[in-house]
Amino acid sequence: MNGNRGTILIAEDSMTQAEQLRHVLEKNGYTAAVARNGREALEKVRQVRPVLIISDIIMPELDGFSLCSGIKKQDDTRDIPVMLLTSLAESHDVLKGLQCGADSFLTKPYDEPYLLSRIRHLLYRPSPSGEPPPANAVELHFQGERYVIRSDRKQILDLLLSVYEAAVRRTGELSEARRNLEALNDELETKVDVRTAQLMAEIEERKQAERELTRYRRQLEELVEKRTEELRETVARLEQSNRDLEQFAYVASHDLQEPLRMVASYMQLLQRRYSERLDEKAETYINYAVDGAARMQKLIEGLLNYSRLSRGAEFTPVNTNAVFEGALANLKRVVQESGGEVNADPLPTVLGDETQLLQLFQNLMANALKYRKPGIPPRVQVSAHREGAEWVFSVRDNGIGIEPQHKERIFQIFQRLHTLEEYPGTGIGLASCKKIVERHHGRMWVEAEPGAGSTFLFSLPAKGADGDIDGEIPGSFN
Repeated sequence: MNGNRGTILIAEDSMTQAEQLRHVLEKNGYTAAVARNGREALEKVRQVRPVLIISDIIMPELDGFSLCSGIKKQDDTRDIPVMLLTSLAESHDVLKGLQCGADSFLTKPYDEPYLLSRIRHLLYRPSPSGEPPPANAVELHFQGERYVIRSDRKQILDLLLSVYEAAVRRTGELSEARRNLEALNDELETKVDVRTAQLMAEIEERKQAERELTRYRRQLEELVEKRTEELRETVARLEQSNRDLEQFAYVASHDLQEPLRMVASYMQLLQRRYSERLDEKAETYINYAVDGAARMQKLIEGLLNYSRLSRGAEFTPVNTNAVFEGALANLKRVVQESGGEVNADPLPTVLGDETQLLQLFQNLMANALKYRKPGIPPRVQVSAHREGAEWVFSVRDNGIGIEPQHKERIFQIFQRLHTLEEYPGTGIGLASCKKIVERHHGRMWVEAEPGAGSTFLFSLPAKGADGDIDGEIPGSFN
């Protein structure tokens, strides 16, 4: 690692480029200070006393040319070399650099060795005499603009040499690009010739392909027919596999309940008989075990119910007003404890499984009562309206709402948006609702905003095998 070679002040409004330049300088033994604009750089010059200033040209508040002019006008800072970073895209940049007294240009993008060589040149050139710059100034007119140059010959020569060196580098890059382009053109001509020959061969082959097209078409029709039959068989096997999987889930969940009951029973027995011998920590552990067993019991029961949804009863005309009344009766205690109110508009008669529709209504109404805002009594409204060949039901509440990114996720089994401490549950309820609706050839979705309540909607066919079923009974319940 080189010793400290002095402080270089960087004036650059892009923090990314400033940090890259700082890294290069510090790696090569310099101390780097950074200013975000020209005005801040003028203030830091007297604080850090840099041996060199590297400045971008385009900066807020004070650009690089103005910064350089300000430095060169002061007796105590005019001898500090100033290097301007530029793309040399504007022809005026060179004259403006001469006018403000810049010592060197560095063109963007630059590589590290070239940057370091320019820095060494500026830092190790003969020290200035300390005399003020010559009083005589040169006035130039270029493209309609007037420039007054007060730089000494050494500065002008250094600056023009840096511009010339940059131009040479650019010329080399352009020459290399031209050589690459010529090689690319040669390669392209070769490829065109090759492709032309290929096209001629393809045209000849196309005639043969057209003669074989009819034969291929017949073979394709036979293959499609064969694949269609195989697909039918695959679908049949898949349906049987789904039925077997549901049966397995049912049996597995059913068989899990007995050992779970045994664990819960023995833990409760232990708690009753030996409570006097147990310390507080043991009591806590037993309570954890009992609560966990109870949650597992609810989860298994929910899974059993979920696995049975595909094997419901045959569809019959169902008065959904009566379904609503049944669900409300089952939730009477929950409504009273929450201080809530549940109302329904007149609801239609549909073709379906009454038991499953009761479960659907009860799950949605229970969720609307459960996910309420703290301190605000829940208000639930159930309604339905006709849209074409289907009835669209809605269960609207004034609860906590749902984040937009969770509107699809909540219908997946075992998906929960809240902890058990916040809102207890198994994560199976809405998945069961969606499965019931799909078995009834409907669809389900939710409209909600965080903190603005939720509206769960589902559709059911309005027509049965014997035509419309529209036994609508007016009424409301609370």
